[in-house]
This record gives sequence, C-alpha cells and structure tokens, in this order.
Amino acid sequence: MHFLLKPRVIPSARRQRRPESRQDGRPSPRPARHQRRPDGRQIGRQSRRQDSVADFVRPIFARTVLLLLFGSALFLTIRLAVAEEEFRRDPVHALHAPSWLSAANLARYDFSPEELRIAVSLNPRLSAAWIYLGLEAEADRNLAAAEDDLLHAARVDRQYLPAWTLANFYFRRGDPERFWPWARRAASLTFDDYRPLLRLAGVFESSPQEVAGRLGSDAPLLRAYLDLLIAAQRLDAAQPIARLLAARHDPSDRARLADFADRVSRAQ
Repeated sequence: MHFLLKPRVIPSARRQRRPESRQDGRPSPRPARHQRRPDGRQIGRQSRRQDSVADFVRPIFARTVLLLLFGSALFLTIRLAVAEEEFRRDPVHALHAPSWLSAANLARYDFSPEELRIAVSLNPRLSAAWIYLGLEAEADRNLAAAEDDLLHAARVDRQYLPAWTLANFYFRRGDPERFWPWARRAASLTFDDYRPLLRLAGVFESSPQEVAGRLGSDAPLLRAYLDLLIAAQRLDAAQPIARLLAARHDPSDRARLADFADRVSRAQ
C-alpha cells in the first residue's frame, strides 16, 4: 500500500503594514500629500516651485546690488578727491560756497532711494548704500534723515570713509562740536593722505598745535602737517608742529627736521 503524501500548501498573502494606532485605539490618519495654507488652500507643486525660484533669485539680486555699490563707493572717493582739490585752491570761498562738496553732486548714482532701501533691508551692513542715502537726504534738505543714515553707515562700518563723510557733513553744517570727534576718528584711520582732513580742521581752528592735538598728534599726521605748512610757506605756524615731531626722537625724522631748520634759517 502506497501512501501519497501531499505537502500542505500555505497560500501566500501580502504583508500589509498595519497602521499605527493612537492612544484612543483608532488608527492614525494618513499623512496629507499636500500642505495647506492658513486659508485652507493646498500648496501645490507650482507654489513650491515659485518659492524656490524666489529663494534662488533673492541672494543674486543682493550680490548684484552689493557689487554695484562697491563701484559707487569708488566714484564717491574720486568725487571727494576732486572736492578736496577745489578746497585747496580757495578754502575761504569753499567754506561758504554751496557747490563745494555738494551733497547734490556727490549723490549721483544709478540707484533710486527705493532700490537702496531694498538693498539695506537685504543687507543692513551696506555702508556705501547708507552713505548715499544720507547724501541724497542732505541734497533734499532733510538733514535729520541724512544724519541718521550717515551715522548708521558709521555704526556698521568703522573704516575711514564713513568717518570722513560724517566729518564733511558736520563741516558743511558749520558744526565744529560734532566735526572734531569724527575728524579725529578719520585721522586715526587714514593711511594715505592727511591733507584734506587737515585743511578742513584748519578752517575751524587757526592754531596748528591745537589742530594736531584735536586730531591725535600721531607721528604720520605730524609729518603730513609739517609738510603741508612748509608747502604753504607758513614756517612760523610749522614750528610748533616741528617741535612736537622732534620730541618723539624718531631717527627717520632727522632729515625732515634738518630741512625745516634750514628753511627757517634762510627765511630770517
């Protein structure tokens, strides 16, 4: 007798993932395929794509404005140099002439104030934009807004240009009390040419020794001031500056001081 043993066939079944149950025993709802806005509308693919494009374009716009403002800052520096040359030729006339270092002449750029406001909202540390906004406000006779914008530029950028611009601003306003602190800061940050600052200071203060003291009396400033006074043939005014420089006992100043002493002896 033969026995036919058939294997027991267990029907295959799909493995189904059982939904996790909540604490109340009911299955958790399936996650929504689309998020919803506060007003109840779904955020579809097109909306998310638009948001992605906006996130991509916004930093490019900010960088473009930043690069263009750097170019504008170079233009401002050139304009300041031209204005300084005009002041050197006739300082008395320049002090009272509205055309000297005119904010209307300096505030020439390819951006509207609205565009600059957008730029500083994207990057509040754009000191060049704050400077131009301040000059534009000054050109419009809005002096309070001009001062606020220029002070903002100095807060976010502690380099030479904001300090020098504020010194010029208070010089144009005829305000020596506020001029001197910013002139002193600009003098401490100057690494090239002290003459523009010294000429402005000389309008508010006739004593060269007092001017040097107010601006810090650093050795580079004293050397520049001595050379400036010698070039102007003001040897008597240069003598206290020469004494201040000699008191430092710097060997590098010997030739300059010897040349000054020779000039004084020949002028007597």
